Amino acid sequence: MIENSNRTITAISTRPSAFGKNACHLHFSLLALLIGASVSLGEFSKPSAQTASVDELIAEGETPKLIAGGFRFTEGPASDASGNLYFSDIGRNRIHYWNTSDQTLSTVRENTGGADGLFVDRDGALWICELKDKQLSRINAQGEYSVVADSFDGRPFTGPNDLWIDPYGGIYFSDSYGGRQKRTADHRVFYRASSGEINLVVDDLYKSNGLQGSRDSRWLYVSDYIANCVYRYAIKSPGQLGERRVFANYRCDGMTLDNQSNLYLCTGNAGHGVVVFSSKGKEIGKIQFPENPANATFGGPDNQTLFVTATRGLYALRMKAVSYTHLRAHETS
Repeated sequence: MIENSNRTITAISTRPSAFGKNACHLHFSLLALLIGASVSLGEFSKPSAQTASVDELIAEGETPKLIAGGFRFTEGPASDASGNLYFSDIGRNRIHYWNTSDQTLSTVRENTGGADGLFVDRDGALWICELKDKQLSRINAQGEYSVVADSFDGRPFTGPNDLWIDPYGGIYFSDSYGGRQKRTADHRVFYRASSGEINLVVDDLYKSNGLQGSRDSRWLYVSDYIANCVYRYAIKSPGQLGERRVFANYRCDGMTLDNQSNLYLCTGNAGHGVVVFSSKGKEIGKIQFPENPANATFGGPDNQTLFVTATRGLYALRMKAVSYTHLRAHETS
């Protein structure tokens, strides 16, 4: 765990049991005119045949469990190498840490600049998208905080939202803050190379939001929240994107993948659900949650728990599916 402010706060003591090509379907007329992813770990250790239903992904008899509550708006779940979880509470301007071994919750950082998306790299550093302060920051394994980037080409960021670190140490991050419903150059995706160089890779979205890279680093999934669409971009090389295709027509916030390459979308137009798609773009089904999911990731000691940040709560669901983690991707790519 990154050491900083380690004030323990109230947590629920319940311990989880053993656990188209280029256009979206738009749902309002203005936009319509404008644009015309219990069994043994080994059983799921490699991508398998296409999953037929979400029941094949969830551990038998398991349902989502509220493990911590009383927040204002939870976001940005990110697991570390041990399966413990960081997540943000945007409404209270905090970053929290859930220890999966002793089931305790603590506060890692306050006054976070509106921390939203989080990501833990293979060195144990926590990367932070700061919406309100419009910057990308980092807390290293020793707890030292630094601002990494706050502008591109002389212009300040609009508000970093979500991020994914590729096997080369480069960072894709979305930059879009606010509720504007028209195309502007501010709704973008950037790539920060391990050298520190930043390049603009997407500049034509209504509201870039959640993003996720595939386990083989061939694809980058990006949500356009206002357009009710998730795109899949071909990654030609680190920081260079190729062909774009529509992958799903959902208003998606955050997303994650399992190691069968199924994509889990936290959706705003499917009730309180996480909608799961196969790598081929087939909708497998929906996992229902008591609150509206904002983001998700896998974690836990064996990487078979789906953690979901949903409005005022943090939920855990025991899975058959196994995590696809960036740490594992570094080792196998």
